[in-house]
Amino acid sequence: MNVSTVRGRPAAGTAVAAARRVYDAHQAVALPANAAGVAAMEGPLGRGLPVHLATCFSARRYEQAAAAYLEALTRARADGRDLAPLASTVAFGLRPLDIRIDALLDRAGGEEAKALRGTAALLAARLARRASARIFDPAASPAWQALAAAGARPLRLVWTQLGDRAPADGTRPDYAAELARTDTGPARSDRGLAAQAQHLEACLRWFGIRPEEVVRDLEDGPYGGPYGGPQSAGGVS
Repeated sequence: MNVSTVRGRPAAGTAVAAARRVYDAHQAVALPANAAGVAAMEGPLGRGLPVHLATCFSARRYEQAAAAYLEALTRARADGRDLAPLASTVAFGLRPLDIRIDALLDRAGGEEAKALRGTAALLAARLARRASARIFDPAASPAWQALAAAGARPLRLVWTQLGDRAPADGTRPDYAAELARTDTGPARSDRGLAAQAQHLEACLRWFGIRPEEVVRDLEDGPYGGPYGGPQSAGGVS
């Protein structure tokens, strides 16, 4: 099911009202993956329903959702709820982010801008996946270890809105292949990914592009919200 929104925000009381109804165990309450949707997660989870956030475009938003998810699971456990049925997901969109960033780079012009085309979305996805591995690592988080022992599942990433990339060299590998290659290849270190992200953000800002504004526009546009725009599921992490 979907929770209705008003200007990108869940309509007052809809998340709570939806969670009071009885649903199939496999059905989740869909919320927009923006600040308002993250804030609304506790309502359904606290009443025994999983959630599906759509569509996320940044690792930062995923980390915020994961923090809210952990807090809601902690409260659910204290209330004696079974945590296994609360397993939830976040749809992470790739192509819309590159489309928007690439268009701004094309407007800036020049070989330096062209070299950055097709790089933003995959980097964001890799950062989100690394954040998920870190947050939901029982060896690193005693809090998550206790929740996992009680049946909790990590907040799963679902890759959506895939398609052809448009990198600078003219080749067109797809996102799914790139993400699979990353899964099977040598893992990048947290420090290496962070440095890569800082470099890309500095370059984008030099061209007058503010990544956080692009993400916010996508979250509140046709690709954000509980319907998530045109989606093409490409696997989970």
